[in-house]
Amino acid sequence: MRGSLREAGLLLVAPLIWGVGFVATREQLSGMTPLWANALRFGAAALVLLPISVSRRPALSRAQLWGGAGLGLLLFLCFSAQTAGLALTSVSRSSFLTGLYAVLTPLFGRLLGRPLRTAQLAAVGLALAGLYLLARPTAVGLAGLNRGDLLTIGCAVATAWQILLADKLAPGADPLALNGVQMASIALCSIAAALLWDGAPSVRSTAAVWGATAYLAILSSVVAFTLQLRAQKQLPPTAAAMIFLLEAPFGALAGRLVLGERLDLAQGVGCGLILGASALSVLTPARAAPSLAKDALA
Repeated sequence: MRGSLREAGLLLVAPLIWGVGFVATREQLSGMTPLWANALRFGAAALVLLPISVSRRPALSRAQLWGGAGLGLLLFLCFSAQTAGLALTSVSRSSFLTGLYAVLTPLFGRLLGRPLRTAQLAAVGLALAGLYLLARPTAVGLAGLNRGDLLTIGCAVATAWQILLADKLAPGADPLALNGVQMASIALCSIAAALLWDGAPSVRSTAAVWGATAYLAILSSVVAFTLQLRAQKQLPPTAAAMIFLLEAPFGALAGRLVLGERLDLAQGVGCGLILGASALSVLTPARAAPSLAKDALA
């Protein structure tokens, strides 16, 4: 338990970085298209990690290399949907809908044979209630969702599967090397998609745009995802998903401080429920069961 708490504490840095990243992404999108924004972000991250990944390549098996490429493909789908969605919806709604992966992760894990404990289900319920209070869709059903919201829900689906695959790969892999493969895969997919759909890049070059790109490449991509892969050596995917869910209140708070998006009392209660869900998921003892991490890719 002590090791898990230590990894959970370390992992708290990742959602904080990603939460501020919502604001950085909004700034980056003021100077370029969503596809080129991701291409530049992950291309720069891959270049930073490339020397490290090459030097540590023996630490990864062939199966882990392919698995890292799979992680990158899922994150490409995730960030393509999230970035395009963020151009069409607010930071707070984007952080709310992205956070649905915390609900989807244990449900998808159940499809793969992972058991669900009562406390984990309670954490999912708290998380869903907190997310709803944080953004409160204005209408019931799809009528209350715009195109940006729907794209962001697609991001949540891809993120849930990325967390589950990372749980399968991380225990037996070097996190820096694995993240390097992951970043290279996202970069290649993003560049190909940008060239195919957007053509040659057109960038409004300002200090704020390049500063946001640097933040997203170094902190959000290199540092935060390496922390994720390291922490998932110890934490089950449901606990990791709940900790990542803190990205939502951090994102809403960043939107309030930087962009002036207001948080009312109900949204504050929603943030508290998310904090409670994260704590409950981490403090719940793991049930002895076959782990995805022990499959052939480990």
